Amino acid sequence: MSAEQGNSYWSVVGRQLRKNRMAMLGFRCVIALLLLAVYAPLLASSRPFYYGGPEGSSFPWFKDLFDRIAVPQAVDLFFNLLLVFLPFATVIYVLVRRSLRRRGRWKGRALRRTVGVLAAVHVWIFLGIYLYGWDKVSPLLHLLSGVAVALGGILSGIFVVTANAWMNSPAGFALLDGIPVNISPLAAMLNPAWKTETAHMTLAAFAATGFAVAGIHAFMLLRDRGNLFHRRALAIALWVGGVAAILLPVSGDFNARFIARHQPAKLAAMEGQFRTERGAPLRIGGIPDVDGRTTRFAIEIPRALSLLAFHDPDAEVKGLSAFPRDEWPNPVPVHLAFQFMVASGTTLSVLALLSALFAWRRREWLYTRRFLFAVAACGPLGILSVEAGWVVTELGRQPWVIHGVMRTADAVTTVGGLAIPFAFFSLLYLALGISAAWLLRREVSASPAFPLEEQGGREPG
Repeated sequence: MSAEQGNSYWSVVGRQLRKNRMAMLGFRCVIALLLLAVYAPLLASSRPFYYGGPEGSSFPWFKDLFDRIAVPQAVDLFFNLLLVFLPFATVIYVLVRRSLRRRGRWKGRALRRTVGVLAAVHVWIFLGIYLYGWDKVSPLLHLLSGVAVALGGILSGIFVVTANAWMNSPAGFALLDGIPVNISPLAAMLNPAWKTETAHMTLAAFAATGFAVAGIHAFMLLRDRGNLFHRRALAIALWVGGVAAILLPVSGDFNARFIARHQPAKLAAMEGQFRTERGAPLRIGGIPDVDGRTTRFAIEIPRALSLLAFHDPDAEVKGLSAFPRDEWPNPVPVHLAFQFMVASGTTLSVLALLSALFAWRRREWLYTRRFLFAVAACGPLGILSVEAGWVVTELGRQPWVIHGVMRTADAVTTVGGLAIPFAFFSLLYLALGISAAWLLRREVSASPAFPLEEQGGREPG
C-alpha cells in the first residue's frame, strides 16, 4: 500500500482480517475468552457484593479486589485492575475514535468531552484506592491517592468552567455567512475568560466544600465538644475553606474587571446600573426597578463601582440604557443573586479571619458554643453562594447563549418528546441526591470518637 493513500500498516492488516470470516470468528472467540477470564472473579465469586449487618454495611467483593492478603500476586492485582477499569477504557477509546475528523483534527466538543472523561476516570481510580485502601496500602500512598483525587476533581471542574467561559467570551473560530470556519478547539478552550473564571470557580468550590464540611463537624461538636476526631476535622476544614474564602475577593476582582471590559451589560445588571456615568457608585442591597430605571432602597458608595471595575474612580461605567432593550439581562434576579453571593462570600471571609485569629491567640476559642453555632449556621452558605454565582453567570449573559453570536431563543431545540428524558434524569438525580445524603449521614453518624481524656484532657499539638 503506497504512502500516498494515507493508510497505515495496521489499517491494511485490519481490512484484510475483516475480509476473512473464519479469522474474524476466531478473533472474536479469543476476545470472548479473554473477557471471560478477566471477569471470572465477577461471574463466579465466593464473596458477597454487599453485606449489611449490625456492625454496618460493607462491600466485601470490591474490597478484596485490592487486598494485599486476598490478592498476594502482582499478576492477580493487574487483572483485578483490568476488570474494574476496562469499561472506562472502552468508553474513552470510543470517544477518542469519534472525536477525530477524517483529516485527523479534533472536534472541540469531543476534545473537551474526552479530556473530561479522562479526568473523571482518573478521579474514580484514585478514589477507589483512597476509600478502600485503608490498611491495604502505605500511609504515603493513601495520602497521595487523596491528593490525586483532589487534582482530578480540579481538572474536571476546569474543563466544565472552560466551556462556560467560551460561552461568555467565544473564541477559536470565525463566522463566514453565518457558518463557523477556521475552527481551533485549543483556542476555543483557551478563550480570554478561561483564566479568571476557572480560578474563581476553583476557589469557590474549595470554600464551599471546606465550610460545608466544617459546618457538619461543628454541629457534631455542639453535641460532643470533647470529641478529638471532630476537633481535628473542623480545624482541617476551616483551613481549606478559610484560605479559599480569603482569596476569593482577589479572583473576584479579576473576574469583575474582565466582565466590565467584555460584558458591560452583565456588569450593569449585576450592579443595578441603569445610567451611563463617570464615577459610578457601588450599590449595597436594593431592588432594581426596570420601569423607573433605578435601583431602590440601595446603599450607594460614591465612585466605588468605577474604582473597583476599572481601578479609576472617574472611569465611565455603561448602564443598561446604553444597550438595546432586547439585549438587556433581567436585572432583578441578576442583581439579587449577585448581592447574595457577595454577602455570603464576605461572611465566610470574616469567619475565616476570625478562625485564624482564634487559632493564633487561643485555639480553645474555636470550640466555644457560640463559634461552633456560627460555623454550623454558615455551613450551607458556600454552596448557596456558588449557586447564586451560576445564576449571575447564566442570567447575566442573556439574551445570548453564546455572547454576541447566538441568542438563547435561536438555540432552543425544536425536537419533541423531551418530557420523558427530562423526567427520567430529574428523578435519577433526585435519587442520587437522596442516596448521597443518606450515605453522608451514615458516615457522619458512624464517625469515630476519640475523647480528649485519652490525650490527657487536652488536644495534642
